[in-house]
Amino acid sequence: MSPTDEDEVLPFTDLPAHDQWRLHETFEFYEGRLIVFDNTTTVGYLEPDRETDSRLFDGIRQRFLEYNGKYIELAKLEEGTAVAERIRVSAAQIASNATAFAEHLLDQYAVDATSLSEETQELLNEVQENGGSISASDEDDGFEQREVVLAQLQAERREMDMPIADGTEMYISDENEYNRFHWTSHTAP
Repeated sequence: MSPTDEDEVLPFTDLPAHDQWRLHETFEFYEGRLIVFDNTTTVGYLEPDRETDSRLFDGIRQRFLEYNGKYIELAKLEEGTAVAERIRVSAAQIASNATAFAEHLLDQYAVDATSLSEETQELLNEVQENGGSISASDEDDGFEQREVVLAQLQAERREMDMPIADGTEMYISDENEYNRFHWTSHTAP
């Protein structure tokens, strides 16, 4: 058998595009020379229609692949199955300018202060009245009550779908004023 036997030769151009791309991951001809990236290739596709249309996946009976007048000997090594994962990344325009973008984020992720519990609203007011920050320790009066409110705030936060904020913050709108409300709790040894 030799590449001159037409029954033993598969023209590269007879392969579907996705099979051609799969083989381009393995080799390429450059300036008349065969450049091999890998001696083997695994043929399998996540898309069922590509697998159905694949000449490589079905197994080829020819011994040689013709590519631009050059011949590559083919050999089927083994069959097996493998787990494949797919990641899809998508993007969609949500705004055409910074103002519209900010409005979108606020509409999607800012919580109206009136939807918070009365205790949480009182804590937010206290924070705002104290220049945007308060600190308390277990030695302070009312510390236990603040711990209860913080636990309640964390529970309210978990119920919200706010992917742009981590679990220790939320964005709150209060009469057209917007705040990032962030909290931390530390225990000293």
